[in-house]
Amino acid sequence: MIFDTLLGAGVGDQEVGGGYQILLAAIGICAPLLTAALGWIGAKIVQYFDAKIANEILSGTLAKLTTTVTTLVREAEQVAVAGYKAAKDVNSLGGSSLTVEEGEQIKQAVVYKIQSLWGPKGVSELGKILGLSDEGVVCFLGAKVEETVRLEKENSNVINK
Repeated sequence: MIFDTLLGAGVGDQEVGGGYQILLAAIGICAPLLTAALGWIGAKIVQYFDAKIANEILSGTLAKLTTTVTTLVREAEQVAVAGYKAAKDVNSLGGSSLTVEEGEQIKQAVVYKIQSLWGPKGVSELGKILGLSDEGVVCFLGAKVEETVRLEKENSNVINK
């Protein structure tokens, strides 16, 4: 009897059937809107997770790059810079400081070593992640080396004080 009433059969057929027709019309109107809203929400969720994944990849890549650059800059300081300074005569005009050319040679050697360690595919992926061309990646690596040298000098000055 209840089902008959809900379906519009039986006593009060005009009232229940009319209400049922209104409900069906409302559902017919709301269904496409609800479907569109759910599709939009789904697209936003996908965008959020894509952005989160891209951010995690960028963070991980930059952390690995920073570790690599720091390690290689420290190695260059211990091996190449110390070698250049030891080879120079302390009493010469330039003292034991590196010339600009020597510093640039060491920087380029560190950048080359980073590229060798990461390999062509790794350097290419780094470029894709950062949105840089191959030349842009080389410039970026050079800048990271210079930044690391500056930070290492600042840290050593703080320790030596």
